[in-house]
Amino acid sequence: MIGVDGIERDGLKQGDLVVINGGGGGFGRAFARRFAEAGARIAVWEINKDAGEQTVAQVKSQGGDARFFPVDLSKPDEIAAAAKATLAALGAPYCIINNASVFPRGEILELTLEQWELTFKDRKSTRLNSSHIP
Repeated sequence: MIGVDGIERDGLKQGDLVVINGGGGGFGRAFARRFAEAGARIAVWEINKDAGEQTVAQVKSQGGDARFFPVDLSKPDEIAAAAKATLAALGAPYCIINNASVFPRGEILELTLEQWELTFKDRKSTRLNSSHIP
């Protein structure tokens, strides 16, 4: 299919895998539910176990297929482990939604150095996610 922009696209197919990091709430949860409605299988990557499992439960309650993979995206070894587990359990993804972020609530000038640095450390995970999944 050719889009209005002239780029050929095949589109999401029933059963394609979508990996969503930061899938435990907000936009990540919404992405998971929407892709599941379109027929995708969902891999929810999330640091918060309860939040990730809630997303999986919501996807399954609407008839979708989802699985939770715990991961702290600021730790490269956990990214590698989540990628290995995802590939072993579900195969290669159709796409990866790099949704996770760290944004401490409050005034920027009042953030501790550790809070500020964590926001940047988390952003580095985008490349790492993609480097572990074909």
